[in-house]
Amino acid sequence: MQRQDLIQAIEYVKPGLSNTVSVEMSDNLIFTEDFITTFNGEVAVSHPFRTGLRAGVKADEFIKLLKKINSEEISLATSEDEIILEGGSTEAGFKFLPGVEWPDTGIGGIKDGDWKDLPKDLPDALKFCKFSVSTDISQGLLTCLRAEKGEMISCDRYRLTLYRMKGRMEETYIPGNVVDDLIKHSPTHMTKAGEWVHFINKFGTIFTIRPLLGEYPPVKQLFDVEGEEAELPGKPLKEMMGRAGIMAINNTVRIVIEPGKIICDGSNEQGWVKETMKTDYKGRLILFNINSKFLTEILEHSNKVIIGETALLFNGPQFQHVVCRSKDPE
Repeated sequence: MQRQDLIQAIEYVKPGLSNTVSVEMSDNLIFTEDFITTFNGEVAVSHPFRTGLRAGVKADEFIKLLKKINSEEISLATSEDEIILEGGSTEAGFKFLPGVEWPDTGIGGIKDGDWKDLPKDLPDALKFCKFSVSTDISQGLLTCLRAEKGEMISCDRYRLTLYRMKGRMEETYIPGNVVDDLIKHSPTHMTKAGEWVHFINKFGTIFTIRPLLGEYPPVKQLFDVEGEEAELPGKPLKEMMGRAGIMAINNTVRIVIEPGKIICDGSNEQGWVKETMKTDYKGRLILFNINSKFLTEILEHSNKVIIGETALLFNGPQFQHVVCRSKDPE
């Protein structure tokens, strides 16, 4: 086999490698006859590559040596407890554990007709919704983005985001901590096999997740926000919050919108910062407290807002986003 072909296949599956040793096989390359696979306990990444072997090796040393071999033609074989790598003047053995059970993700049984098209703007939906997903594992399915039909949704009980995709997909829960790698994977199709969900890209690399089970909480009622409509000055307000937030407790700033001006201030035991700017606003007085980081993120996408008693609602052509108003800092 060609050394560069094997190196390329390994590059495709690197997202499934882990820098920790808390998960068995998380730092190994797994050869399963027709695929090379990596698995870190949450994500398995597999690329078609025929070796005829069924064994695992520690990835780090294997990859380093593979890149240094001075021959483009190499061979792989197994002895009783090793994978034998040969190329040019080099011969090496890498120990493996023959009793280890690799996760059976069912990729060997997937047929071409099983793959279903994904919305072409799925990466945009993932990027837009990922910042509202919960990072608290006690929140269960709220640590996942939920894809159903033509919508992607995420919620951490403080923020709720809905993105309307230009296409439909089967109901799927995507763990928030794998979203960045899935975006990089650039999937074009998906399918399900048992408890696994598979995403494939144009190179034939399969990105596999095992979603959590359960029922997603009924969160859409959070979009029922009534109140004053306003248009926030996006970039200037972000800059104001960036300065006022330096002195804010838990990033919570107070924003006052009144005829002719906007005031943003933050304070703590060490002092305070107050920012004021002129505006054309002519409506009634609006005052709310908000996490400056949350509001900064959504202002990247929209500055039109409905300000309700307990939450702010942002509407865009393809999305809705709700962020809860903060209580007064103690």
